[in-house]
Amino acid sequence: MRTWINLTGLALVAAVAGGVRAQDKPRTDDRPRDDDKVRKTEERTRTTEERTRTTEERTEEKALTDSHFVDHAYTAGQNEVLLARLALQRSRNEEVRKFATKMIEDHGKCGNELTILVSEQRIAVPDRPLPEQEKELRRVYEVAGADFDRVYMEHEVKGHEHALKLFERASKELKNEKFKAYAEKNLTTLKEHQKLAKETLAKVGGEAGDRRTETGTRETTRGTDDTARGLTDNDFVMKASTSGKAEVAIGKLGQEKGKNADLKKFADRVVTDHTKVNDELTRAARDANITVSEKPADQDEHVKHLRDSSDFDKEFAKHMVESHTKGVELFTKASKELKNEKLKALAEKTLPTLKEHLQMAKDLKAKVDRE
Repeated sequence: MRTWINLTGLALVAAVAGGVRAQDKPRTDDRPRDDDKVRKTEERTRTTEERTRTTEERTEEKALTDSHFVDHAYTAGQNEVLLARLALQRSRNEEVRKFATKMIEDHGKCGNELTILVSEQRIAVPDRPLPEQEKELRRVYEVAGADFDRVYMEHEVKGHEHALKLFERASKELKNEKFKAYAEKNLTTLKEHQKLAKETLAKVGGEAGDRRTETGTRETTRGTDDTARGLTDNDFVMKASTSGKAEVAIGKLGQEKGKNADLKKFADRVVTDHTKVNDELTRAARDANITVSEKPADQDEHVKHLRDSSDFDKEFAKHMVESHTKGVELFTKASKELKNEKLKALAEKTLPTLKEHLQMAKDLKAKVDRE
């Protein structure tokens, strides 16, 4: 059995069992095969890159193929279970949690049925989300706090609309009778999911203060913005872990690319101090049963920008002032509002270091700007 790997930058939950690749199963004979058989085998065991062409490319095909259906049905089902487990970790809304529990049960069952079918048919399945799915998964995963329920349920409505279209086509167009029957059998469940997703989104939207304008477009009105509402333990961990890892990565860029001697010294300090804080935050979050962001730091937009910057020293100093200003604000708020005492104590303990970093960054920026 292969394993559904953790998303790159999205360690949502423990891995879920996946399907059996054709080449992993023992063959009943080792006799030489003619060119036609070899070609068929190569087609059956095509590479992941070929299997994961974007939806736009796939839709150019006139008929829905068995392999296209398997790829999208299998990966979408695995993603549903991953995000539902994430929802159970982050959501405090009872309706959202009920919906997520149902997704785990139903999609888990559907996934097991499909796994058996692909194993019988000796069809390989992808071992990671398809490219067009990854962006949407990251969007849901990176949202925390009050916005999570809305973003998650919007994804569920949209995702089940796509699934219904896929399964409806599959129930009519597929050549493999077993896959065709599988698609037809699960249509009822998907329709139920879609209806439930829309109802749950409407409830979540009402709680968030969603309303319709006179032109009919949705406008979200909340009594307070993110800076005014209380900071939750989950919010803090998500923001602090993501920014902390980015700071280490950017500090290492400073060690490597910086020309100014003071900049390199500051970069050394940033790497040392933020690595220590990141480790302490990971331990405190684990004790609080909070998932720490696994998004690779090199995918952070600031890291990407600075890596390609033609005026690195000035851009680095500017970023450090901005990021540490936000960091001081976040940790100050956390030191007053968090409920978990260990996280609250960590925020309070780290504040002097961040304030010192901020002053050093301001002094560095002034010096670099004069050069």
